[in-house]
Amino acid sequence: MSPIVEAIDPSRLQLSGPAPSAKPPPAPGPVALLAHLLRVSRPAGWLIALGIYRVGMAYAEARESARAWLIAAALTFPFGLVLFGWNDLADAASDRANPRKGTWLHGARVDASNAGPTRLAVRSAAALLLAGAVVLALRAQSAPGLGSDRGSAALLAASVVLAWAYSARPLRLKEVPIVDGVCSAASISALLALGWLQGQTELQVPPEPVAYVPAIVGLHTFATVMDRDSDRSAKHRTLAVRIGARATAGIALGLTLLTVAAIPFVELAPVIAVVAVFQAAVMAAHVAVPRRLGARAAFVIIGLGSAGGLAWLVFVYLAP
Repeated sequence: MSPIVEAIDPSRLQLSGPAPSAKPPPAPGPVALLAHLLRVSRPAGWLIALGIYRVGMAYAEARESARAWLIAAALTFPFGLVLFGWNDLADAASDRANPRKGTWLHGARVDASNAGPTRLAVRSAAALLLAGAVVLALRAQSAPGLGSDRGSAALLAASVVLAWAYSARPLRLKEVPIVDGVCSAASISALLALGWLQGQTELQVPPEPVAYVPAIVGLHTFATVMDRDSDRSAKHRTLAVRIGARATAGIALGLTLLTVAAIPFVELAPVIAVVAVFQAAVMAAHVAVPRRLGARAAFVIIGLGSAGGLAWLVFVYLAP
């Protein structure tokens, strides 16, 4: 972050005595704080989480239940606060120099005026989700055809712990190359599995989600290219900071091509196969001509394609 340069009036300089202390920034009002926390939780992320969860339910042929709806509600504001809030708190320094931040899509900026309330809200949301997991574990009375309380509890608790381990120290898995992308894939897999367990009593691991893991890791790796400058200034050791933007983009492309290569051997939904190929094509274009197709533009194009593919999967391909 660039240093702050202040103009000083020589006539007001103190030649002796302690310097006046700076006033702390004013705390945001209730409405401003709520808007800030909503930005932290990424409402667009709610839709993606719910979409993935509903895909799992559809494949399990799950019936609607009170538990399924309660878990769906938990995957909105509370889950968003936990998933993204710890990240925003840990990345406050780099986010100040990140042009993507401070928006409803990419999240709020955390500063001295809102760090305390943000931390309290994130911890409260984590406690709420963990309490819900405990309730499910105590119930643990799985009815045939209605899923598994115990499995849902374990996945919900594991998702909270993973969100903390990804962003917060001492683990800070976000700065471990490739492992950071694996964390993203694990979080998405947990949402699928949560949906699956609303209709099945045992968790199964079909080859199709496993085949798509490299593409998820690749997309997450590609995202570090966009934030390389702000991460470097904040001394965050992401892969793009370590080896450079173009090499990182090449690795992201290679990972995505692993999923593309697996398409003939697994039964991916056609729209998901198209999304994987589309992601690889956009990444390849960026690697070939990075000045004409920048990393940020490429990531937005891939994001729009992925969101459209997920919507098609939920509302068309898997529609009753």
